[in-house]
Amino acid sequence: MKDHRIAIFIPEGERGQVDACLASIQMLRVPEGYELQLVRWQNAQLSLAETVKQLVQESSAKYKIFLDPRVSFVAEDVLESLLRIFRADPEVGAIGVCGSRRFSREEEGLDRVGGFFALEGGAPRECAWSVQDECAGYEYVQHLNGMMIATQYDLPAQNTGAQSWMGVNLLRSFDYAQFGYRLAVPRQEHPWCFFAAETPSWFDGVPMDCFNRLYHGGRFGGCGAGSQIGEITVDYPERVRIGVQTVIENRVSLAAAAGIEIGNFVRIGEGTRISAPPGGLVIANDVEIGAGSVIEGAVSIGIGAILAPGSHVVRDVPPYCRVQGDPAGITAYFDPEKNAWRSALLGEKPAVRPVPVLTVAIPTFNRARYLAKSLRMLCVQAGDNPFVEIFVSDNASTDDTPLITEFYAKRYGNVRVVRQQENIGGANNFAFLRRQARGRFVVTIGDDDYLCHDVVRGTLRAISLHPDAAIVTMLYASSGYQEEAGEGMDYYLQKVSFTSTYITALIYRTEYVREAVIPEQFAKGFIPQVAVQFEILQRHPSFATFSMRYLLPTSGEAVHLTAEERQEWGEHVGLGNFGKIFIDEYFTILQYYVGKGLSEAAYHIDLRNVFVGSILIWSRIIQEGKALYHTGDVLKYYDEYYRQEPYYEEGRRLLEGIVETEHVYQDVADDKGV
Repeated sequence: MKDHRIAIFIPEGERGQVDACLASIQMLRVPEGYELQLVRWQNAQLSLAETVKQLVQESSAKYKIFLDPRVSFVAEDVLESLLRIFRADPEVGAIGVCGSRRFSREEEGLDRVGGFFALEGGAPRECAWSVQDECAGYEYVQHLNGMMIATQYDLPAQNTGAQSWMGVNLLRSFDYAQFGYRLAVPRQEHPWCFFAAETPSWFDGVPMDCFNRLYHGGRFGGCGAGSQIGEITVDYPERVRIGVQTVIENRVSLAAAAGIEIGNFVRIGEGTRISAPPGGLVIANDVEIGAGSVIEGAVSIGIGAILAPGSHVVRDVPPYCRVQGDPAGITAYFDPEKNAWRSALLGEKPAVRPVPVLTVAIPTFNRARYLAKSLRMLCVQAGDNPFVEIFVSDNASTDDTPLITEFYAKRYGNVRVVRQQENIGGANNFAFLRRQARGRFVVTIGDDDYLCHDVVRGTLRAISLHPDAAIVTMLYASSGYQEEAGEGMDYYLQKVSFTSTYITALIYRTEYVREAVIPEQFAKGFIPQVAVQFEILQRHPSFATFSMRYLLPTSGEAVHLTAEERQEWGEHVGLGNFGKIFIDEYFTILQYYVGKGLSEAAYHIDLRNVFVGSILIWSRIIQEGKALYHTGDVLKYYDEYYRQEPYYEEGRRLLEGIVETEHVYQDVADDKGV
């Protein structure tokens, strides 16, 4: 990915219109230090959405501009203006020349902002709607018009059935909103572009059922997946933003003239009245509002707060507090040290700066384009949570990483950033984060891992239920949530197996992971985390697991690539040796702990589990060219570790058809990507 490259995608269209588009691009000023790339295509075999997906995959530009073929630019400073917004606000995922503050199935109901030129009776006419704040450089909207969309992050295109480029681009703006990004329309002194046709229909070529799937009845300024809205009264619904998995019961009244932000996993009881005066009103994640409550004023309800039924709230409610009365006062607060609610009526007070329960640590180096997404998804669910520390160690990056980290550190009080003066190496960066973490538990996640909306919530729940566990491990489940306690290496390996190699899934008791010293031969390998877990379990055998869907499908972007890219990477840089790492190194570590807490029987059970659940699956993935590994040595190590197993012959026949035997790539050096 080229951080200083801008790509403009020009689709097929009428020759005169496309020629005008190309000519207008030539007059654009390219910002100093940036490269402009024009991308044209002709592929009648693919749908429009599939074409966009292919273009995104094949372009190395960080900044991408998608045009309808009838659009041409009329302002020279478009690129500079786009970069100014993107670099100032990492939460902006996409920018358009115009958009709407609220969604409507009828164009007359759109609350538009922005502007462009279009033909009217054969002559150009300016179509313009001003931003609400005349001093603002841009304004947030609910969705963008599809004539032009610029992006700074790649998201997979959805095959929505749109039949026009206007429709494809419009629906892509919904994709960015669903991911949690802001959509922006700039304040243009003069319109940026000209649409070489009559004023377009905003919904041209868009199946209406697409809108029904994306937003809750089209009423609100945003409504996340899984939220349930009862029979409620609301004015200015376009100024109400609702997160995921939120429940608003019947007879709730929302007066939202100044804007109401409602977070994820909020429950608002029946008959509640909420009124937002100038300044707006914010309800954070995991808030429970009892029936018949009244909230009024420019107040903030902190994360995890509980409002007793009938409460009258006129001032801010701190995080993880219980309030009741008229006016509402604090009756209890949650003590993370005691893992219990404590009465405020007895004179006890919460700590001014409570010790975090969990540190989510992110090591990073020169991957700002991924880190921006990772931090965005993390802060949406854990920003300003006093019990969660978000800790980033920038390993002396030379890209836009400091810009991203500074933005989130200023916005959220629980985001801490350390920038290394020089690159200390990947393993040392991991060790630094664990050594400096302030939480009682610490998990290290990849800078291209995008956590699902309820992962932090699920993790805190598991820790709360099992506060004495030495390790809390996330297991994948397609739906639902389930947790379990256990003890000892045998049961741990039975429950966790190959997940023990997944760094993002491993939540350690901080003091235990700091004291863990593993044999030197494992410390120099690719997966020392497996040895770390067993060293901890030797001294502290209690553990817990919880199962849920914890990573979005777009996670792991840093290793997502085409078969052609994989081949080029393998020939010039090298690929991970899957057999060496995940068979030889993995089972060498397990063998070391046999007799030291791990039984021979548990080891052999895991041999089979890993073969079925990992080796076969990953060998097929690698065969399809979808991972930065090679399978050249898989048969060699399979023979070494599996020859005595009763299924050896059958397993080898299965592997022979999917592993690489003709072309073996060089092994990549271990830098752990950070």
